[in-house]
Amino acid sequence: MSSVVDGKTFRIKYQWITQTAKLIGIDIPEILSESSPLSCFVVETKQYLKNLIDKQKVTIEFDPLQPQRDVQGNLLVYAYKDDLLINQYLLEQWYAKLATWTTPYLQQSPRQDIYQSAQQQEVGLRSSHVCGISWSGIQWSESAITGIVMTGNDI
Repeated sequence: MSSVVDGKTFRIKYQWITQTAKLIGIDIPEILSESSPLSCFVVETKQYLKNLIDKQKVTIEFDPLQPQRDVQGNLLVYAYKDDLLINQYLLEQWYAKLATWTTPYLQQSPRQDIYQSAQQQEVGLRSSHVCGISWSGIQWSESAITGIVMTGNDI
């Protein structure tokens, strides 16, 4: 069983202890200010992952090229719900972006193609119906989404 913390982090029972796990190879929006209209993207990514795995059986797998834990002690994992690789699915549906690390992870190359293909489509966070905000002029950096918010008739 798992419970969702944010769009790439969840709690899971591993070795009989409830632990925090982070999905390898993806990055999600993080907003520094709760009052920002762009904070909607943070809520959307969390809700999307929650709809996929919350209180569901999830299988985790470690990457042999990476440590099993990050500096905060979180498990670094690939997560599967049945045969669905959640890390990859979030990229395909554009609820996450590709994260690159100093040491490449095992599935990094195939994911680059998936992510580039997803960027061309209006799915997930790029969909015009999500948050009512246009992606025009919005930058998604490693730490935050910033940009000019366009709503209503501006879209």
